[in-house]
Amino acid sequence: MDDADRVVRLQEQQEQQRLQHRQQRPAAPSRSHCAECGDQIPAPRRQAIQGVQLCISCQEWSERHASK
Repeated sequence: MDDADRVVRLQEQQEQQRLQHRQQRPAAPSRSHCAECGDQIPAPRRQAIQGVQLCISCQEWSERHASK
């Protein structure tokens, strides 16, 4: 296993820990509009993810930059 493999494995473990932590907290009510950009969050996303606060674009950006 080289350094790149170890980095990927560590990132996967950290993401799994974040997901487990998120599942343990009670979810806030879902927002109808994104807390970051103000765009409307589609109803299917609000229903699928209890307590959703961000639109898909802002969520993706947040996840990409959280690991840095």
